[in-house]
Amino acid sequence: MIEACDRNGVKLAVAVSNRASLAIAEARKMVVEGRIGKLLRIRANGKDDHRGGGEDLMVLGYHMLDLMCLFAGNPQWVFAQVQEGERDITSDDGQPATEPIGPVAGDCIAAMFGFPEQVHGYLESHRGLPGGADRFCVEIHGSEGIIVARSIRDVMWMEGPVFNPAHAPRWRPVTTPEWDAIANKDLWCRRRQVLDLLQAAEEDREPDASSKQLRWVQEMIQGVYVSHGTRTRVPLPLAQREHPLK
Repeated sequence: MIEACDRNGVKLAVAVSNRASLAIAEARKMVVEGRIGKLLRIRANGKDDHRGGGEDLMVLGYHMLDLMCLFAGNPQWVFAQVQEGERDITSDDGQPATEPIGPVAGDCIAAMFGFPEQVHGYLESHRGLPGGADRFCVEIHGSEGIIVARSIRDVMWMEGPVFNPAHAPRWRPVTTPEWDAIANKDLWCRRRQVLDLLQAAEEDREPDASSKQLRWVQEMIQGVYVSHGTRTRVPLPLAQREHPLK
C-alpha cells in the first residue's frame, strides 16, 4: 500500500487518534524535556476482553504499541511468548479474527521490545478478564516520574523516582487549557487527523500519523509471532515479509 501510494503521489495515514491528543502531546513534551528523568520503560495493555490475546494485540495493542514508538523511537527487537491455555501456540493456530484484520492466535501474549538508549517496552494481553476499558493503558516510567494514559482524555503523572502506594503519591493531570476546553475530545482528535491528512496532501509532506511510521507497529505485532515461533529475540524490521501465521 505504501509503495503504491508513493508511486501515485497519494498520502496515506493511519487512524490512531491518540497521536492527535493534546494531552499525549504534552506528555511527550514532558519526556523530551526530561521532566520525568531518564526514560526507562513503557508498559502497555489492551482491554483483556473477549478479544484478549492475538486479536487484542492487533486491534487495541496497535494503539498502545504506536504510543511506545511515539515516546521511545523505532523498536530494534522483540522477544515474546504466545499461549492458548497452557500450551504454546504454533503457526497452525492462526484463525480469522472477529474483525477483518487477518489471522490471529493465542489467548495470552507477553512481549518485550527493545528501543534505543536502553529503553524497554512491555505488552501483555489476557482473554476474558474483568475491568474492560480501564485495563486499556500505557505507562511511561522515567527515573524521576511516571506518566499513565488510560485514554486520550485521561493522562496523569506522578513525580518521584518510585511508585510506592504506602507513601500516598500525588497524581496530577497532564493537560493544557486548550485541551480542557474541548468537550468531545474523541471526535476532536478524529477530525484533527482527517484535517492533517488533507493538509499533508496540500503541503506535500507526510501526515502526522504516517503509514511509514505506523508500519513499525505492524513489525512489532508480526514480530511477536516470529519471536515466539523461533524462541529467539528477533531484530526489527523483520527479514521475513510473509505473515507468520499463514
